[in-house]
Amino acid sequence: MSQYTYSETKQIIIFVTERFGISYRVAGMSKWLHRHHFGSKIPTGVPHKFDEVKPPAFIQAYHELKVSCTEQESILFMDAVHPTPPTKISYGWIRKGPDQLLETTGNRTGLNIIGGLNGNDIS
Repeated sequence: MSQYTYSETKQIIIFVTERFGISYRVAGMSKWLHRHHFGSKIPTGVPHKFDEVKPPAFIQAYHELKVSCTEQESILFMDAVHPTPPTKISYGWIRKGPDQLLETTGNRTGLNIIGGLNGNDIS
């Protein structure tokens, strides 16, 4: 059940009835959920292409590059940004403890912003 996020207790009651043939009322299911460490909270949105291994590898490579550069050399970071409305994330019944991750997506729009940052200006 943890792989799905249900926003209403009634949805969970339907799932349990169809899957296990057990009927609950809203109050009874709410008590069951609380006893089993579920709470109503918002999932944590992460970009759908996020890879948790890449940031530490990039930080290590960046520190090695920064040490190897002379004072006359600059490290330039450039990126293009395509602003889009964020995915709206709402509350749902989620097991307490670790965050429930929810992949977010966005549609490209016609607006592109390109910017640069000199790495030497960062302390």
